[in-house]
Amino acid sequence: MRRLVFGVLCFAAVCSGGLATAECKGMRGGGAGTRIFNQRVADLVELHKDSLAVMRDSLQEDLSKSKVVGQPPHMDTWMIRFLAESKFDPGAAAESYRQMLFFRERNGLDEIRRKFENGMHPRQVPGSELFHSFAKGTFHFEHGTAKDGSPLNIQQVLKWDYDGLSKNMPAEMRDLYQLHAREFQMFVLDRIAEDTGLLKGYLKIIDLDGLTFANFHYGGGAEERKEKEKERLGMKLNDAFPQMTSTFRVVNAPRVMSFFWKVASLFLSRSESDKMCLSGRRGTPGDLRTLVDEETLPQYYGGKNKKPFLL
Repeated sequence: MRRLVFGVLCFAAVCSGGLATAECKGMRGGGAGTRIFNQRVADLVELHKDSLAVMRDSLQEDLSKSKVVGQPPHMDTWMIRFLAESKFDPGAAAESYRQMLFFRERNGLDEIRRKFENGMHPRQVPGSELFHSFAKGTFHFEHGTAKDGSPLNIQQVLKWDYDGLSKNMPAEMRDLYQLHAREFQMFVLDRIAEDTGLLKGYLKIIDLDGLTFANFHYGGGAEERKEKEKERLGMKLNDAFPQMTSTFRVVNAPRVMSFFWKVASLFLSRSESDKMCLSGRRGTPGDLRTLVDEETLPQYYGGKNKKPFLL
């Protein structure tokens, strides 16, 4: 059942939560992961200072592998994300962090970060044009954020041509694109933390407009693809970039989704279900306007923004 639900919802292969089919009421949640978002980094560091000390002590010999996440100013925010992902077990978090440091060194992620710091535009990411010719979406809405300052991530996943993407974009190029995309997303979140002192996550909006029983298969094979991705890169991308999403909003969901959720929610943890909210077709415009200003919200969703979906 868990695979069925994730097959439907994880079209973007970046699932990080469950659903809550009650009315969508903003961006609050009570799971372990959600407690870190929209909090002051300084307060989180003080609250978890003992666990962070354990992590730093365990990682002394490995932190030099990355100047981006192995030293201030970003190390503490990254460690807090890993702590939350590990349910605040410092030992498990330290081991995951160690694997991430090797992963960054192996795949040159510090060098990718420097490209963005030096002004590289997301549309200059290797493979971007080809990827978005098949995947009509965006990993960052350049012209605005949510009302609370969280960056937006909107994906109209039923418009994606998965078969075409798989056939026309070699796995190595997809990997290079995804590495750049994830690093850019974290670059945005790190910059927000520096500028505001707050730990933020993305407001991820997954649009299921057009979903029917006939296209439920789109999510099939996701676990197999992730395992192959791990073999090529040395670590799953979701494990190397944890706790990037503060709220997962599914919009334009057909009524059948409510039925599947009532069953599937029994198999998800509270931290997963706290992150996601489901909006039906009639409720989508109003629900999104509670989160995003009309000037930023695309006209398609009842807002005033006429700009196209661009990377």
